[in-house]
Amino acid sequence: FRSLSPRQWKNHLVADAIDPGSTLKAVVMTAALETDAFNERDTLYCENGEYKFHDRVIHDFHKYARLNFLEVFQLSSNICAAKIGVDLGRKTVFEFVKKFGLGERTGIDLPGEIRGLISHYSTWTPVDVANISYGQGLAVTPIQIASVFAAFANGGRLVTPHLAKKVTDAHDRLVREIETTPGRQVASARTIERANR
Repeated sequence: FRSLSPRQWKNHLVADAIDPGSTLKAVVMTAALETDAFNERDTLYCENGEYKFHDRVIHDFHKYARLNFLEVFQLSSNICAAKIGVDLGRKTVFEFVKKFGLGERTGIDLPGEIRGLISHYSTWTPVDVANISYGQGLAVTPIQIASVFAAFANGGRLVTPHLAKKVTDAHDRLVREIETTPGRQVASARTIERANR
């Protein structure tokens, strides 16, 4: 162990901050459903793959004309995710990013967990909101991303992740049982059901 460099024994799951990319679309689209800003029947114009927004151009991998709300996530449209986020507004996007535990330690039982980096919404420009809505312009840990998707599996409840359910000794005797405490509700079970379709 002593012969290895810190880079080799660093736990990247909890100690690296990365760009969440398209995984963040799930949070933004959940916010859109939860706040009734959008519903599954809404359609959005995808600008045929290239959207001039302020001084930037946002691209989609494929040139879509129109997509319905669910297709925006299924086909991972950056343009439509940006439009949804801008329509929701920076405060709402920020609130849901924080509700889902991004930019906060998860409390997993591992040393070295960092928070990540998410600036306060008061500093966000319209371009920042657009970028953040499709997962750029912020940095989160891989375990935070896993926790977000675990919340979808848990009916909208954020649960503290753990490495194991119990710890036993060499003779399989129970040393300690890990208690999972119910976390906070980050979105209604109904919204999560709609988002999981």
